Amino acid sequence: MKNADNKLKIGYMALAHDAYWSFFPKHLDNARKWAKTYKDYVSQFGAVYDMGELVDCAERSEKARLFFQEKDVDILVLATVTYSTPDNIVLDLKKFPRPTIIWNTQASPAIPPDLDFGKWMMEHGITGVPGLTNVLEREKIPYFLISGHYTNDRVKKSFAIAMDAAKAFKAVWRTRIGIFGHLYPGMIDFGYDPADLYVTFGVDTVNILDSKVVSTFKEIDAKEIVPGDIIVLET
Repeated sequence: MKNADNKLKIGYMALAHDAYWSFFPKHLDNARKWAKTYKDYVSQFGAVYDMGELVDCAERSEKARLFFQEKDVDILVLATVTYSTPDNIVLDLKKFPRPTIIWNTQASPAIPPDLDFGKWMMEHGITGVPGLTNVLEREKIPYFLISGHYTNDRVKKSFAIAMDAAKAFKAVWRTRIGIFGHLYPGMIDFGYDPADLYVTFGVDTVNILDSKVVSTFKEIDAKEIVPGDIIVLET
């Protein structure tokens, strides 16, 4: 991730199950249609990168992950476009950890009561999402879960919140934090782990001694010192 460009790069995966195409061949075009609809929707939040194909098997998942690594995307959006999805298509994402959104959605804003079996199966995402989230929970992969139809304002608000969080993550990534003084041993409430900060956010911490601050700013005129700085400089 790079801090210079604040526009999010979104890796998009339309998740499907390749077993469906033999049993429900009519579903393939329908799945492709919704995959494009959701991609167009997500594009309002940033630049979308995808493989231009349904991710319906582990091989395509690996291919997509390598593509996302090449483009260094900031966040992943996974949308289901078949009734269920194979769990193994998300395991490869462990090799490229990024903030992840699971979009639990369906074709209709509300499922009509008079559906036959074929139409019911086209209301995608019913069983696929719980299977995906269970895998992510077991593998300890953090994610956002957004549920609802793309025409719902609440869904748009949820996406905006998740994207803002990703922007904040992107801004922090690979920054340097200066820490004045030191922590007292055993004070857990103020404790921090530099290694954890580095692994999670790419943040490098630099300890700055009070004496270094005083020696650096010793030539500053008293009028230039704001009241809050006096305590530090006089210590």
